[in-house]
Amino acid sequence: MAAPAGVDAFLAECTPSGDAAYGAAKAVLERLHAPATRPAARRLLGAVRRRFAASRAAGEECFHTFHFRIHDVVLDPHVQGFQQRKKLTMMEIPSIFIPEDWSFTFYEGLNRHPDSIFRDKTVAELGCGNGWISIALAEKWCPSKILNPNPEAMSKIVTENSSEEFLYSLSNYCALQDQFGLGLIVTSGGRRISVIKPSGIMVFNMGGRPGQGVCERLFRRRGFRITKLWQTKIMQAADTDISALVEIEKNSRHRFEFFMDLVGDQPICARTAWAYLKSGGRISHALSVYSCQLRQPNQNVVVFPSRAVAIENALQLFSPALAIVDEHLTRHLPKQWLTSLAIEGRADYNHADGTVTVIEAPRQSDLLIELIRKLKPQVVVTGMAQFEAITSAAFENLLNVTKDVGSRLFLDISEHLELSSLPSSSGVLKYLAGKTLPSHAAILCFCHFEDAAVYKALSQTIELFEGHTSLISQHYYGCLFHELLAFQIADRHPQQERQPAEVIPQQMIGFSDPAMSTLKAAEFFVPDSTESSIIHMDLDRSFLPVPSAVNASVFESFVRQNITDSETDVHSSIQQLVKDSYGLSADGCSEIIYGNTSLALFNKLVLCCMQEQGTLLFPLGTNGHYVSAAKIEPKVLADTLKNVSRPWVYISGPTINPTGFLYSDNDIQELLSVCAEYGARVVIDTSFSGLEYRTDGWSQWNLEGCLSSLKRSKPSFSVVLLGELSFELTAAGHDFGFVILSDSSLAETFHSFPSLSRPHITLKYTFKKLLGLKNQKDEHFSNLMVEQKEELKNRANHLIKTLESCGWDVAIGCGGISMLAKPTAYIGKPFKADGFEGKLDASNIREAILKATGLCINSSSWTGIPDYCRFSFALESGEFERAMGCIARFKELVLGGSGQAQMNGV
Repeated sequence: MAAPAGVDAFLAECTPSGDAAYGAAKAVLERLHAPATRPAARRLLGAVRRRFAASRAAGEECFHTFHFRIHDVVLDPHVQGFQQRKKLTMMEIPSIFIPEDWSFTFYEGLNRHPDSIFRDKTVAELGCGNGWISIALAEKWCPSKILNPNPEAMSKIVTENSSEEFLYSLSNYCALQDQFGLGLIVTSGGRRISVIKPSGIMVFNMGGRPGQGVCERLFRRRGFRITKLWQTKIMQAADTDISALVEIEKNSRHRFEFFMDLVGDQPICARTAWAYLKSGGRISHALSVYSCQLRQPNQNVVVFPSRAVAIENALQLFSPALAIVDEHLTRHLPKQWLTSLAIEGRADYNHADGTVTVIEAPRQSDLLIELIRKLKPQVVVTGMAQFEAITSAAFENLLNVTKDVGSRLFLDISEHLELSSLPSSSGVLKYLAGKTLPSHAAILCFCHFEDAAVYKALSQTIELFEGHTSLISQHYYGCLFHELLAFQIADRHPQQERQPAEVIPQQMIGFSDPAMSTLKAAEFFVPDSTESSIIHMDLDRSFLPVPSAVNASVFESFVRQNITDSETDVHSSIQQLVKDSYGLSADGCSEIIYGNTSLALFNKLVLCCMQEQGTLLFPLGTNGHYVSAAKIEPKVLADTLKNVSRPWVYISGPTINPTGFLYSDNDIQELLSVCAEYGARVVIDTSFSGLEYRTDGWSQWNLEGCLSSLKRSKPSFSVVLLGELSFELTAAGHDFGFVILSDSSLAETFHSFPSLSRPHITLKYTFKKLLGLKNQKDEHFSNLMVEQKEELKNRANHLIKTLESCGWDVAIGCGGISMLAKPTAYIGKPFKADGFEGKLDASNIREAILKATGLCINSSSWTGIPDYCRFSFALESGEFERAMGCIARFKELVLGGSGQAQMNGV
């Protein structure tokens, strides 16, 4: 067959130089992109390929004469079917690092990982040469991202007109290496920790010349767990001078590793290899592919907002009839616990009623031990005197006496833990270095538990009662610990073998029945596993981009010095916010209380309700922390209140979580009128409001006008307004809760539960600035709010379209960051996945989707609404697209058919 016209002309354009070949190839690429010229361009390339495909020699001739070559890389000769490529056809020019033994070995090592490691993950290749490995990975498993070492610097160095000699010189990175040739590996390995996910995997291609021990120690000393995926031998490049390695051996005890030809099994040093090479021999060296992960990416650490919260939550979890607590640690405990004298008759104690009696105790160990022996408490919480904290004797005595009487021990060492370069002696840490902590004991400060059940339960109580730790706190303390610990070399000393813990008889107090029933019914955060990362559509959090105004305010709050009280006083700003947003005047008779999260404040309101022996009423549906869902019908509410004494009514609005429905001004007036008639306390939770994106026909609230117009109300009627500023001010991840109490007696009860974690001064400063922008209707900030609402509206529409096309019936909302949907097409369908097997329903579909795709949603057990699941859609854009792909893929797995349209965002 005759070659198409233009082949000779194309080759003539390529003849002068590699730069000319690059220009000619670029022109053909432009023709390939244009539909009109694409067929002719494909015929041209096909003809060029056939001309030099006769033999390897012909291909080399093309490379030397025309400065390019076209050849195939076989990816997998055993692949069957047409949907997956068996090979890549590449056009290479001299200025690009072309595939050779190093890259082929690297790809073989990557192939030894199971499919689950790469499929649907973000994979970044550092130093990708001509990119064939990135293309192969994307084709076989996943979307790839290609990184060069320094994009900003490279954009200045490499221009469109750079010569091929200059481009080729960039591959000479010897100046960046250390004496072992590992400088780049060391740099990338160290920087990886801050940019990759904790459970992420890093794969390295490493020459074995420094020696296997040196290569592996490089990773281990930086905290990595390594697996050697693949190893082979390759010939030492003829243009590489190894005399420098010979010189290193001469001046040190180190010996490099080479082999005689490819068949040698015993390593030889660089000096012997150099001599053998000079005598006409050929030498090779090992080439290994290592898979690396941080040894402890997710430590089992329970993070409490404060020591007081840790102690109170521990006592609530066990609900002991009697607890002895160090007198220095009782200041923030509920007053009711410290005034009760219900010590007699503890054998008949009802473990389910949650009553806790706390006795204050001296810190000195001999006096404390005497009290423990006499009173036989079920829980002991104590610190240690300074003189007793130096050795482990007092600690061991406490362990023994609490074991003998059947008490659980919580020991606080916060005052004795020094985060410095020269810490003082700690008896507790000495004990832990050599012995395993008994299961009945726990260490507060860094919350160390050997009992996995207690650790898990306490971490779940934090999630239920306090929410997630703020981003500022996470980064702040993360930086502190990094600076204190990063200089240390891991595993420099062998780990001391610890003695096993003594078996404790099963006479210790267990978790209270109410605590157990609550923990079992809730759906908790699912962390990333070592194999994969989770896409979270189950969190009441926004992961949308944070506006620059928020970042600027946060930064300023940290760098400013001598901040005045007026600059952190948000009282008047919150008053203005609730008046503008909800028509409520929080005058001097009302008290505004701040908390780290609105969830922590709600927890205190629940305790107030219990203290008043009230009954807390929720609309149908529960979100796992507290209840909220569909609209309340006034008639249904009235019928319920007729039969309830001391009622409390919870209303989520104007935006109802998690449905996204809206209460209008008329709706809330009708509900408040019913509550006033029956004397109910009303908790209006506005935490999920402020992001309404469909407001046609919706009327904004005027609570003050509503309350003033109520004709009949009992004295016990009052309104509590609960709020969260992060949604209202687009400050995702920076939580700031507040509650407005208009009833003085309720405020007094609220203050009787003092262990409330309050916002740090930096957060107060940040939100004071942001509230000022919103209340003053700053044009730029207002535009940001409009843009974010529009983004949520687009996300909601996209999610609705995807869900409906995949067999879900959607309850379409008008605001917020989540919506409900019913898995109509899936109910009753049999399904089997890794770790799941059974017939699908709205309760178990969460587990099924998670196991099959890595997407986590909330089931109907969480929403409390029969057959309806919750999807939160305020994700980072890439995560949102991945989530849409997971929904489509689950449809394909269960119902069949292709999910490609949904995965492409159609």
